[in-house]
Amino acid sequence: MAPAKPFDRDQLCSRRGRRCLRLAGDQTAVIYPTRREHSDGYLLWDAGGPGTSPLDPGASRAALPTWTTGFDLVVLAEPWTETEVSARCLAELAAESRRDPDHCPWRRLVTDVHEYARALVSFEKQEGSLNGVYAASYGAVRALPAVQRVTARGGFAVIESPAPPLGTSATTIVRSRLEAAERAIVWTSACARSECARRYQILGQLLRGDDQVDPDDVQLALLGMSYSPQENEAFLRNLWRHGGKVDRVGAVSLRQVASRVALVTGAGTALHERVGYLAGTCSMYSHWPAGTSAFARMHRACATISPNGYDSWADHHRIGTQARKNIALVVNRRDPVVPWALQRLWRADSVPANVFTFARPGHVTMPESVAAEVGAWLDQRQARSAR
Repeated sequence: MAPAKPFDRDQLCSRRGRRCLRLAGDQTAVIYPTRREHSDGYLLWDAGGPGTSPLDPGASRAALPTWTTGFDLVVLAEPWTETEVSARCLAELAAESRRDPDHCPWRRLVTDVHEYARALVSFEKQEGSLNGVYAASYGAVRALPAVQRVTARGGFAVIESPAPPLGTSATTIVRSRLEAAERAIVWTSACARSECARRYQILGQLLRGDDQVDPDDVQLALLGMSYSPQENEAFLRNLWRHGGKVDRVGAVSLRQVASRVALVTGAGTALHERVGYLAGTCSMYSHWPAGTSAFARMHRACATISPNGYDSWADHHRIGTQARKNIALVVNRRDPVVPWALQRLWRADSVPANVFTFARPGHVTMPESVAAEVGAWLDQRQARSAR
C-alpha cells in the first residue's frame, strides 16, 4: 500500500469558517476568525493532544470558553498531519514493535522546537503580532516558545490543565496517570470507605482478566473512561452491582474504548493519530518505562524517537519575573488525565502568577464560572494598559 497523508490540506482549508496560512518550514497555520464585527486580535490556541489536528473536518471553536469569543484563533498544525506514513509503519505500531523504526519517518513527524519558533516568527511577519496564547493539556508544553515570546512583550497566556512541565520523568507520568484513572473510576459516584475498597478490589480482579475480558483492554478502557467518568456512570454502576462480572455486551464496550485510547481501528490497524501521539509525547519526555502493561507497551516506540529540543530550549529561554504576571494557570483538581500532583509542578516551577482552580471529574475545559474569572482578569489587564 502506498504511503498516505491523514489530511487533504487544500480541501479542508477551503471549508467555511477557517482559512489557512503557509508558514516557514512548510508548516500550516489554521485561522478561525471571530464572528464579531471587530476582532480583539490573534490568540494562539493549542488544544493539546498530541495527535489532534486543526485540519480535522470536525475541528471548530464551538466548545471554547466565552472569553475567547472575540479573538481570531490561530492553530499550528503538527508535522504528522501532512507527512506521508507507510502502511508498514502503521502495522508495526499496532503490533507495538520496536523493530525497524525507520519505517516510521520520526524526524519528519516530530515538532522540533526551533521549527515551532520559526513558524511563530513567520506568522507574525505575515499577519501581525499574537496578542495571547491559550494552551491546554499537552499544548501547554508544546506552546512554550509562544508563551515566552508573547508574555515577554506584555501579551498574555492562559494555561489550562497543563501536561507536566519539561524535565518530568515519563515513568512518573505513566504511574500517576494509571493511579489517577483508577481513582477517578472508583469515585465516579460517592462511596463509603468499605464500598470504595470493594470497588478497588473489583478493578484489581478485572485487570487480571477472565474469559470475557482481556486485561489489556481493561487497563486501556479504564484510562479512556477516566476522560469523562460521569458519561460512563451507568456502565460502572452496573459493574459494581455485579461484582465486576462483564457480559459479552460489556466486553465489546470495553474493547471499543480500549481501541480509542490505543488509537487503533477495530481491525487492529494503527491510526495516523497514533503516529501523531507518539511523535509528540515520546519526543517531549524521557525515561519511558519498559513495562509489560498495555499502556507501557503502547509507548515502546519511544525508545526510537529522539528528543525534540524543548529541554535545552527551556534552559536557555527562561520566563522572566515580569512575564509571569502575564500568565494565568487554570487547574482542575479532579483531572485524572493530568493529575493534580503533576499540574502542581508548574506552580513549583514558579511560572504562573495567577491561579484559578475548579474541581470536576474528567479531562474537561474550565466551567463558565471560571471562564468568567479569566475574562475579568483579561479585562483588568486591558484596563491597566489603557491608562
